[in-house]
Amino acid sequence: MSYIYISINNIKDYDMKTGDVIQHQGRLKIVLPVSQKDLDEGINADTTGLHCFYGLWYGEDRLDHNSYGKIESLPETDYLVIGNVINLGNIKL
Repeated sequence: MSYIYISINNIKDYDMKTGDVIQHQGRLKIVLPVSQKDLDEGINADTTGLHCFYGLWYGEDRLDHNSYGKIESLPETDYLVIGNVINLGNIKL
């Protein structure tokens, strides 16, 4: 398995996708979209677009943001792209 390290030097070379799993600040996080409908329903985000989620506490659907307890903005730099959750099996998020 090959990982991609994202730094200030190559951030524009990687196109982040829904379901990507990243390692940032020692924690694995999944990248999922937030829509305007999600914002209207009260999700804890300021903008639409891709965000990081972790803490799979409220469900088992890894591609549904309602399953997660924590949300963060995408990091600007210095994170490792591990792969996509679909290909990673039972990785703990």
